[in-house]
Amino acid sequence: MDRRAFCQTAGSLGASSVLAPLSAEAASGFDRKPLDQHLDRLETFGMSGGAIICEGGRLVWSKACGWSDRSRGKRFDEKTAFNLASVTKPLTALVILKLVERGQLGLETSLGAVLPETAEDKRAITIRQLLTHTAGLRRTTLSPNEPKERVDALRLINAAPLKTPPGGPFAYSNDGYRLLGAVVEAVTKLPFERALHDMVFAASGMTQSGVVQTYRPGHPGATIAHGYNEWSDLGTFVDHPVHSGWDHGAGEVAGTLTDVGKLILALASGSIVSHATLAAMMERRTETDDGPNVGYGYGWYVARTADGSPLIYHGGDNPGYHTELRYYPASDRWIFVVVTNELYDESGTGLGVHKRRLASDLSKLRNRASSYAAPPDARPVGRAASTLRGDYVIEGGSDVLRLEHRDPRDLHVEAAALGQGAVNAILNIDPDDASRMETLNARTRTVVRAVAEGRTADLVVATGGVTFLATAMTDSFNDWTRRLGRFRDLRSVTSAPYPFGDSMVRSFVRLDFQDGQSVLELTWKGEALYELLSDRGAPAEVMLPLALDPRGGLVGYDMVFGRTVPVAVAPGSITVAGRRFLRRTG
Repeated sequence: MDRRAFCQTAGSLGASSVLAPLSAEAASGFDRKPLDQHLDRLETFGMSGGAIICEGGRLVWSKACGWSDRSRGKRFDEKTAFNLASVTKPLTALVILKLVERGQLGLETSLGAVLPETAEDKRAITIRQLLTHTAGLRRTTLSPNEPKERVDALRLINAAPLKTPPGGPFAYSNDGYRLLGAVVEAVTKLPFERALHDMVFAASGMTQSGVVQTYRPGHPGATIAHGYNEWSDLGTFVDHPVHSGWDHGAGEVAGTLTDVGKLILALASGSIVSHATLAAMMERRTETDDGPNVGYGYGWYVARTADGSPLIYHGGDNPGYHTELRYYPASDRWIFVVVTNELYDESGTGLGVHKRRLASDLSKLRNRASSYAAPPDARPVGRAASTLRGDYVIEGGSDVLRLEHRDPRDLHVEAAALGQGAVNAILNIDPDDASRMETLNARTRTVVRAVAEGRTADLVVATGGVTFLATAMTDSFNDWTRRLGRFRDLRSVTSAPYPFGDSMVRSFVRLDFQDGQSVLELTWKGEALYELLSDRGAPAEVMLPLALDPRGGLVGYDMVFGRTVPVAVAPGSITVAGRRFLRRTG
């Protein structure tokens, strides 16, 4: 099967489709200016990372922006290394399917036949079930400090009970792909890193890629990207590895923009696996819980865009690194994006929604889609930063917008919202959502007071019956009283919508103790408590970058929601979403 036949096969997933020919623009000369402009505008608002577009089997555009290592003044470029995170999974699937092509492995081969040490309840699991996340395994059983060796990893995974019987519904499992990594080692008699190199990296000409545990930059002067949140440096995957020992197959592969471009070209040319095999990997094999009409194949999600066109993709999220690799069969277009700045999720462990928006926006831009909305054309704050910095108090209240310029290299100032009124303004929350925030604030107060007063039964009820979260909250509170003395009172409670689900809200609770303060963060999913975080270091409930609006004043841009926030500036005040904030003096 040649490349064009592969495109037609992949494009027909779920419906008949014919590959569209390359546009006259692509044939006569690629106009990169709109794409460059998009990333330049995002950089003004703090983005670091890069993107690649390949069309018709050739690389047509790539660009990097922002910082690789801000402290050393190193820019992010095409040779900057980053963690691919779960974009590793399609690579693991490629190695498995290559072994299938060679006749060394079968999709119906059982796990017990390859790994004799497999626990009895997992021996019948097939390679196909592992590839499609239908093996019934839990999401993960490994902690960052273990395992050190493959035998330790398999012991931990084998000891964990199954979530569902094998062959059941989709349940995303890092453990499943770790088992595939172990299968690769057992079949090839090679370390996973070497097998991945021989079957994927070497076949693609990728010379700057490897596993994070042993990674070294492939070129003199090349850097490893630091991850950043809105206020601090998160370090690199070398400084803070997710797993320091054996953890192969599910994630922990590092690469560069240059090498990802080579990978895409090798996939398009059939240099790694045949076009027929790649098309089979991209067929929908099961439904998922990742959204309506989203399925999964062998290492790839299989979905449709808003206009009904097929979309094949996989994303990755590790602290400081958020990646997405997409293939649009109808236009034979591959898009890859990486962003290394955290937004909204200061722990760095959540879903980098802004990477999905970036990939989608680049596709819309290439299609000249009417739904494309450009980031605002803002200017760096420059010397104006010194006059803008300070606290602005909401008129008639006490909530604060704090404008800060944390690093002279930043092209923007950061607006930190302290208090519900400031959050409502900077996010332009509508009255219905504002009412919901107040309801959750009241519920949060009830939960925290139940903890403080030792009312365990009331706490379990207030948390919606989530016993383990009630226990975790009690343990955190007891630790604070040991370290900080007697609890005094709730200093403030503020809630904000979070972009990791339509009904998700995070409530921030600032607690006063005799000898200090702590911050508790409760994530609500609908009416139920979903997650508990504490003392993450966030200086504010919500932070938004602001730059100079050429028409006057400031403009903010939320890279997660794609929301533009105009800010009027007057002597001694700023106005956001109709709410006036007065500059605090003295």
